[in-house]
Amino acid sequence: MRHFIYFAMLVAACGGSGSGSDGATTTAQASTTSSGSPYPEACSLLTQAEAESVLGALVRAPYSDSTGQGCAYETAGQKKFIVTPEWTYGKFQLDTERMVGGLVAIAGMDQGAAADTLEGPWDEAALGVQDAVFRVRARALTLHYVNSGTDLAGAVKLARPALQRMAAVPEPERATIASDKCPLPAETVTEILGQEVRVAPGQSGRQDACDFELALDPTVHVELKVQPENLGEMVFDAITTRAKGFGGEGPGPTKIDVGEGGLSWESNGGGAEAAARANGKVYYARLAVGITSSASMPEGAIVKLVERMIH
Repeated sequence: MRHFIYFAMLVAACGGSGSGSDGATTTAQASTTSSGSPYPEACSLLTQAEAESVLGALVRAPYSDSTGQGCAYETAGQKKFIVTPEWTYGKFQLDTERMVGGLVAIAGMDQGAAADTLEGPWDEAALGVQDAVFRVRARALTLHYVNSGTDLAGAVKLARPALQRMAAVPEPERATIASDKCPLPAETVTEILGQEVRVAPGQSGRQDACDFELALDPTVHVELKVQPENLGEMVFDAITTRAKGFGGEGPGPTKIDVGEGGLSWESNGGGAEAAARANGKVYYARLAVGITSSASMPEGAIVKLVERMIH
């Protein structure tokens, strides 16, 4: 339902080999943040020795950069190579940078040659004027190398061990939903959307709905509700209003032959809703997609969610 064409370099890779993967796992897992975050400090992702093998001798030990999120590796002449991890919103970060034009292809660069350079143990890569960003699952690593004294090839070499460490860190435990509180389990929603979903943060505080988010892109949310039939007109009126848009001139919703009948709509921007009456209740599903997200859903998935809730 949603596709963006970006003026950026995308590379799909099927993994790769790298040195020191076992040691990398140990290093990253052993160094969690002092603030209590379940994820390692940025400086644990790349050792000083690894950095010096590409950058040359560091003038000081690796240290937290000015943002507090990255790690700086400084060589003579105040040259800095900065590594910044994103543990949850990696795809969002990549998509956002492309949307705002922060990562654009370097004019005149041989993109074929660059694609060869960017092959490695990651799912997706984007090359910018000053940075290279690599994504592995929902995590991303940004390497700021323009003032570091190395080039793209050097940055890619340093990305390999850092990304292997990122990939090896397990996800923290997340909330689950009791089977009697949600009309569909996460496994069924995953099957219908074709992408893994997980319970959204804050779900335990909700009594009237069940919320999921994409594991790969948490800016994409799925809401499921089962409400009394006397709320049906209100639900359908709201769907009609949103389908017509702010100006009220949109095409409006589509009637669906589900249960005792209902309405649905899907936008090119990724939003979608559907609801149908059945069994004296109203079954409702909503898909909300972040404005910069490149997530793509199967056509008609929102209606299938309602169908599965009913049956």
